[in-house]
Amino acid sequence: MDEDKKKTIMIVIIIACLAVAGFIFIKSITGGDKGLNAIPADAMTLVMCRNPKCKAVYEMSTREYTAQMQEAMSKMMMLMETPGLACKECGEESIYKAIKCPECELVFEENSVSGDIFDRCPKCKYSEFEAGREERKKSSD
Repeated sequence: MDEDKKKTIMIVIIIACLAVAGFIFIKSITGGDKGLNAIPADAMTLVMCRNPKCKAVYEMSTREYTAQMQEAMSKMMMLMETPGLACKECGEESIYKAIKCPECELVFEENSVSGDIFDRCPKCKYSEFEAGREERKKSSD
């Protein structure tokens, strides 16, 4: 078998494995409809629009966010990044989960600080996750 054919077969196998892994991951997190019903009806998720002309920031139902994300992920299983959801303001598929910093109140996307904790504020560098971890560490000593 020549090298080009081997490479093609390996690429197909890798893509198939990633698709299966993504499907299993999504099903394990969401738990299907049972998972959606387990989310409190009044739970809200902060989102923001990446569209530079819009930059809307608003809350949406966590159930709605999760359901839309499940649908988007099932359609776009081959992508290597999380797909955006449709913005209610501009209509573009550019809505992503956001965090509001409890210290400086900046609204930013998760993982804004590359290679750092998911909720690290790019402005003041505060991380609620890190602060909680430090607090738990102090209380266990």
